Amino acid sequence: MLTAKRVSSPQKTIFAQMTALAKEYNAINLGQGFPNMPCASFIKEFAQEGIHKNLNQYAPSSGLPLLTQAIANLYSPQFSNPIDPAKNITVTVGATEAIFATCQAFVEEGDEVILFEPFYDSYPASIKMAGGTPVYIPLTYENDEWVFDRDELEKLFNNNTKLIFINTPHNPCGKIFTTEELSFIAQLCLKYNVLAVCDEVYEYMIFDNNQHQRMANMEGMAEHTITISSAGKTFGVTGWKIGWIIANDKWIQAICEARQWISFSVATPLQYGIAKAIEKAQQNDFFTTMQQEYQQKRDLLINCLQKSNLQVCKPNATYFIMADHSDYNFSDDVAFCEYLTKEVGVTAIPPSFFYSASHRHLAKNYVRFCFCKDEETLANAGKKLEKLHKK
Repeated sequence: MLTAKRVSSPQKTIFAQMTALAKEYNAINLGQGFPNMPCASFIKEFAQEGIHKNLNQYAPSSGLPLLTQAIANLYSPQFSNPIDPAKNITVTVGATEAIFATCQAFVEEGDEVILFEPFYDSYPASIKMAGGTPVYIPLTYENDEWVFDRDELEKLFNNNTKLIFINTPHNPCGKIFTTEELSFIAQLCLKYNVLAVCDEVYEYMIFDNNQHQRMANMEGMAEHTITISSAGKTFGVTGWKIGWIIANDKWIQAICEARQWISFSVATPLQYGIAKAIEKAQQNDFFTTMQQEYQQKRDLLINCLQKSNLQVCKPNATYFIMADHSDYNFSDDVAFCEYLTKEVGVTAIPPSFFYSASHRHLAKNYVRFCFCKDEETLANAGKKLEKLHKK
């Protein structure tokens, strides 16, 4: 075997497996989280403008100045500390590279990184490739909200803890971590000198007048927080792979040193397009409109799922819904999702793949649906899901 152990696993990701199954059975794919709707015209026009301006060579590794300035202008009112576009921001190849580069910059052999379960599957892979060890704290659904055991979380912190990843709003649960929860985590970070890596890519998909809270604004955490976000989710252009990191200058410098050997820089005309799109979005109320449209999609799919006797865990944010399928007496989430695809014609994701082996049983009665689809697709999925009720 010539390949390294870290890439020698023959198993496909659960997304690849379920997408292949959806194609085989001609099922409506509500699994992987990418929109099937076209993005707003002004976004595409700005990217075309960037190409026509001959912005076709390498951008600075930290990002096109036009984009870092646009990011600073967008976020400065939302952060308690000022954001210097030249020192506190770096642009990345999507949030996934931001996660990977952060792990490369801070995680070494013997380091531990705390993850909430279910997790985005990039987290443990990035940690392990950097030589670190992920440790896990599960979220559980109680009294209509996802919560974690604070005593159990505190037990995970020790002198080997380097980072804690906080995905808020949370994929796939749709949870927004509260100010009280973030404050509790912040106290542990400060006590053990741990950095909080906050993946906030769904920050503009907040529903029912809820508010997104930022760890960077918690007392003492401005110097202990690395904030990650992305244009892919907000603007519906996941294929453009434009993300960014906001942190203090020392952490940004360390991440940039790692990034110079990963991607070095990001597509210049697309950076231009996103920079101009951010400016335009603040003028034409794009964020509010997008938020309202996604809330309507969420409510449409919730209605379909409830009619099918699935117990919905109503999300406060993101474009995912977790639902409990235990009324249908399947052995686990994989068996249910395979049945759903093959017999019902709708594909979803079994969330047990977003848990560690020791906690995987916690997800056996859950299924994850994605609603970043046009209303016709969601309505057609709803009609197919009626077969569940008739089963």
